[in-house]
Parts: sequence; structure tokens; C-alpha cells
Amino acid sequence: MALNKPWGPDGERGIVVVVSSVAAYEGQVGQLAYSASKGAVRSIVLPLARELGQKAGIRVMGIAPGVFQTGMTMQPKKKPQPEGAKKEGAEKSKGGTGARAGMNTEMIQYPMRMGQGHEFARLVQEIVENPMLNGFVIRLDGAVRMPSRL
Repeated sequence: MALNKPWGPDGERGIVVVVSSVAAYEGQVGQLAYSASKGAVRSIVLPLARELGQKAGIRVMGIAPGVFQTGMTMQPKKKPQPEGAKKEGAEKSKGGTGARAGMNTEMIQYPMRMGQGHEFARLVQEIVENPMLNGFVIRLDGAVRMPSRL
């Protein structure tokens, strides 16, 4: 990216957009490694933006999404089957991770639903198009604050 031809009035050569998570801010019981890794991603944004901006004209931004509607959040989790059990008789738990996480409770303030992929894409587009967005992680979460336990 540093070898790209500079463009625009500021001589920008590109932008790096990293994805963290709201877990970087409010980790949950049993999610130590996940929260720590997402916190690490969040923590590199400002120093990397300073370094790459001065050296190469590259911006760095981050997005910390809350709960978004994806295959994982909508797909029911299959319960493990005992050895020798028939596949058609296997039970499933209700709902995906979104339902199991209680997404219909007061966790999400407004709008009271999971995020949609197009909303995430709109934020990425704004980050790319706005040259003053640099060195910051934006929470995209509908004001969700995850409880310590689900």
C-alpha cells in the first residue's frame, strides 16, 4: 500500500480498516481470550495510524461492532449427539447465538434489533470517503452494553 501512487490533496495512499468488537470494551465471563484479542486490535489503531500516516500517507481506522445478523447469530446450534444416535433424532437448541444471548432484552437500546450487514458496509464506505477519519475505533452497536454473563 505504501507503494501506491499518492492521490487527493493530502497525498493519501490508502486506508486500513480493522474490525474489533464491543467485547474489547465489555468482556464477558468465559470470553477472556476473545475480549483480549479484540482489545489488542482496538489498541493498535491510533499508534498504527500515527506511524503509517507520517511515513506513508496511510490512514488506519477501526470498527467495533455489536451484535449483527449473520449466519452465526441466526443459525441454531446443534446439540452434540451421543454415539450411535440417529441424526434425524438429534435435537437443536432454539435460535442462533443472537437468541441465546438474549438479543430481545434491554441490552440493545435503539434500534432494538441486531445490526445488518448493509449498515456495517455504510460505515466502511464513510470511513473510506472521509479523509479526516483516522486513528479512531467507532462503535457500531446501537448503544448495546453487554452484561458480564449471558
